[in-house]
Amino acid sequence: MKVSIIVPVYNAEKSIRFCLDSLIHQTYKDIEILVINDGSVDSTKDILDTYQDDCLKIMHVSNGGVSKARNLGLDCCSGQYIMFVDADDYLDLHAVECLVGILHEHPTSIVQFGFLKTNTYHETTKEMNYKLESITGREANLRLVSNGSEPYSIVWNKIYPKEIFQTLRFKEGIRYEDEDILYVIYDQVEHVYSMDRVCYFYYQHADSFMNSTNTHTLDFVDVFARKYAYFKDKDLELALKTMNVFCYALFHTYASTNDKTIRKQVEDIYKKYRAFFLKNPYIQGFNKLAVLLSCLHIKFLDLYRLKHMFRRGIS
Repeated sequence: MKVSIIVPVYNAEKSIRFCLDSLIHQTYKDIEILVINDGSVDSTKDILDTYQDDCLKIMHVSNGGVSKARNLGLDCCSGQYIMFVDADDYLDLHAVECLVGILHEHPTSIVQFGFLKTNTYHETTKEMNYKLESITGREANLRLVSNGSEPYSIVWNKIYPKEIFQTLRFKEGIRYEDEDILYVIYDQVEHVYSMDRVCYFYYQHADSFMNSTNTHTLDFVDVFARKYAYFKDKDLELALKTMNVFCYALFHTYASTNDKTIRKQVEDIYKKYRAFFLKNPYIQGFNKLAVLLSCLHIKFLDLYRLKHMFRRGIS
C-alpha cells in the first residue's frame, strides 16, 4: 500500500534537510513525498532544488498558507493513505513501516501515533514495541472537545485513509485549521487506533508559531461556532461539551491578554453566548460561578485576570 506524505514548507532553510532526510530514508519504501514550497523567501527553494529522489515531488507555489499547501498536496497525491509532516519536524525512520503494519489489520481506520516535543534533530525511537488502543470515532470527538485533548486536535500525528479526503479539505486563511477539520474526520470513521510508540518528533524553537504571540487570538471563535453548528442537531452531548471548552477558551483568552481591544471583543462574544453557557450542564466549578456572577452584572471576567485562577481549567 502506498503512503503519501504531504509537507507544507515556508522559510524552513534551517530544518528542511532534517525533515526530508527522515522521510526519504524511511524503511518502508512505497511512499511519495509531496513537498509544497509555500512562497519561501529564504534559501528553502535552493535547498529543495538539490534533492533528486524518485519518491519526491516538489512544487513551488506563491504563498497561500499551510491549509492551501496541504490542500494542493491532497489534490496531487496518489497514495492509499495520507500523512502530514510539518517542515520543522521529522519522523522516526521506522515510522511508516510500523503504521502500515497496523493498517494491514485495520485498513479503513485512522491510526494515531505518539510524538515527542524536542529541540534537537537527533532523536530516535529505541523502543519498537507498542500498545494499541481502539476507540470509536465518536469517542475521539469526545476527547477532542475535552480539556487536555492535544493528541486529538492535531493532524500530523496520524495516518488517514485517502477516502476521508475525497471531498474534505482544510479551510484556508484561518488559524486552528487542524481542530477545524478533525471533528468532521472523526465523524466519518468507525475506529481510531491510538499507538503509544513515538513516531514523530515535534521540533520546538523560539520563533515557532506555538511559542510566539498569537496575533489571531480570536480565530477560535469561528472554529467553535462551526463545530457547535455541526453537532447541535446530530449529537447534543458533543455540542454542549464543545461550548464548555469554548467558554473556558474565552475566559483564558481574556486572562492572558493585555490588549483592551481583544478583551472588549471577548466580552461581546461572551454576552452573545451567555445564555448557552448558563444552561450548559457541563460548565461547572469556577466557570459556572463566573457565568452566574455575570448575570448579576459583576465584573466576572476580571477574576480571570489572575492566571492561577484558571490554570485548573475544566474537567
